[in-house]
Amino acid sequence: MLMEIPRFCCIFTLIFMSFCVVQLNCRNATAVKADIGAILDLHTTLGKICRSCISMAIEDFYSNRDHTAMIVPHFRDSGTDAFAAASAAIELLKNTQVMAILGPQRSVQADFVIDIGDKVRVPVISPPMSPILSSKESHTSFG
Repeated sequence: MLMEIPRFCCIFTLIFMSFCVVQLNCRNATAVKADIGAILDLHTTLGKICRSCISMAIEDFYSNRDHTAMIVPHFRDSGTDAFAAASAAIELLKNTQVMAILGPQRSVQADFVIDIGDKVRVPVISPPMSPILSSKESHTSFG
């Protein structure tokens, strides 16, 4: 089961990066940087693994390709608090102006972040980490 989670994070990261590069190239052909947010519980083993997997997936994605746009991840720690996750999302949107958000890990936190993303029309990809998910928690929001 533990090996499935890193693979899961890598798959979502690659899908997420492909979406961001396509969106960026459609908007502005001269853009060189695509800021994305990643909200994880960086005090847990799973959060640390996901952060490493995201970084490695981005590095691997660009290692053998030539792209005009470079995806730059901005990691934020949500801890176990839904308010901290929502605050991280708002900070990423307001100060960093990310074009998409990956995470958070917990279903309760994802509810808040998805609502924030919907309001400002920024896609949020929240990989389901719980076997029991509501319909809101299991969908991907693309604003």
